[in-house]
Amino acid sequence: MSSAFSHVVIYFLSAGFVVVFMRRFIYGFSERTLRDVIPFIRRLALEDLQNLLHPEVEDHIRATASAKHFKRTQWKRIRLTLQYLGDLGENASIFHAWGKYERKLSIRFPDKERKTAAIELITACVQSRFCVFRLRLTLHCWLIRMAFLPFLPAPSFKKLEQKGSFDIFVVYEQVKKAAGELSIAYGQNLYDELFQVL
Repeated sequence: MSSAFSHVVIYFLSAGFVVVFMRRFIYGFSERTLRDVIPFIRRLALEDLQNLLHPEVEDHIRATASAKHFKRTQWKRIRLTLQYLGDLGENASIFHAWGKYERKLSIRFPDKERKTAAIELITACVQSRFCVFRLRLTLHCWLIRMAFLPFLPAPSFKKLEQKGSFDIFVVYEQVKKAAGELSIAYGQNLYDELFQVL
């Protein structure tokens, strides 16, 4: 029995590896330069996400709506949060790829400042992607719980705040700052162009 289970696990892991590899092979950039970053960045309104997650907004909805209406509204808020987090995570992924490209350049053509800025960008992107992954996982679990256990009360965004999940805003600001420091080497025009889309 355990041998059969281990074979199934190995097959699933192998299939997952193949899917990830094919996705990267088909859709991935070999090298992502700053010129490749700007058109692919998704425009974010972080204030909208902050308002969406704000505990007072949830308290107001809970106080003014029936339990059924609150649950339906909470489901919509979770879905919208997932969409914002998806965009935020995609931006962090794009910046991460650019940071790796810049780090490679700084090794090929030694440049200490570029290397430091690239490492700061990569670090901030990894932190941001981890925060997004953790938040999205929690929200997906909430949606599954709401679908299969509808008799339970609707989940509260306050739990995310208590776990420190709202650090995502601080971390994403670090990504933007590091991206700005790295892009300034390309001149004021590209720096301004980048920050117009951020």
